[in-house]
Amino acid sequence: MNEKPPNFGADWRQTDDLPTLDESNADQYIGKVVLVGVTFENAQGEMVHMQQWAGVIRTYSNQKGILVDLYDTEEPCSLPPFPDLLEPAEPGIYRLRSTGREVESPDYLAKLSCTAP
Repeated sequence: MNEKPPNFGADWRQTDDLPTLDESNADQYIGKVVLVGVTFENAQGEMVHMQQWAGVIRTYSNQKGILVDLYDTEEPCSLPPFPDLLEPAEPGIYRLRSTGREVESPDYLAKLSCTAP
């Protein structure tokens, strides 16, 4: 099953209580490979489904968020501009459960959870 990639919005409005990206470091991220994993939970916090994608980071900004050009679809993935979202990935081969695609030594991992109301 290859579901539609996450789109958390492409026009972010920052508030004082949210941390912001350090856009001066954008070159550290743009053009790098990221694996995106989203866990979908029910209202009780139990995992219902997990989906994964891989692609190249196109934008890294507070206004546009982190935009990823995905490998297996023409549709980009729009991630929120949270500074702790991207974690360095350990070297190795990662296999996406949803597609079977193998990605060798990606640069970053992004893990998100979506909980139903």
